[in-house]
Amino acid sequence: MNDNTANSNNIHYVDIHVGRKLKEKRLERGITQDDLAGSVNLTFQQVQKYEKGINRISSSKLYDFAKFLDIDVSYFFQGLDDYKIHNQEQLYASDKVANDFGATVKNREIESLVQAFKCVSNAEVRKNIISLVKTLTT
Repeated sequence: MNDNTANSNNIHYVDIHVGRKLKEKRLERGITQDDLAGSVNLTFQQVQKYEKGINRISSSKLYDFAKFLDIDVSYFFQGLDDYKIHNQEQLYASDKVANDFGATVKNREIESLVQAFKCVSNAEVRKNIISLVKTLTT
């Protein structure tokens, strides 16, 4: 990826991606944020920040998460090359970033959408769904 790589909340796209992959695997395994946090000696609030990409996950914590979830660390980076973000500066995660996405969309709606999206096997159809959703938000 050669494009500049941050979103409008100053969160680096890699941190967002890794956080989403962490949440995806946690939900897939039926593990609560509290249980995941306890497995690596954190608070559930810290796990929330990791899952949103607000805080960057250290390599040692990423390794601990992978061990607890019984997955290879590379899982967190799968699909990373699919991101393409235009016309944005490269910035980094910060505790001070406000992320209100969860405040406007119910978690169950997000989970339902993600589960349905994961069932779409055709890559072109997934790409079209993403385009449609982006179109609806403008």
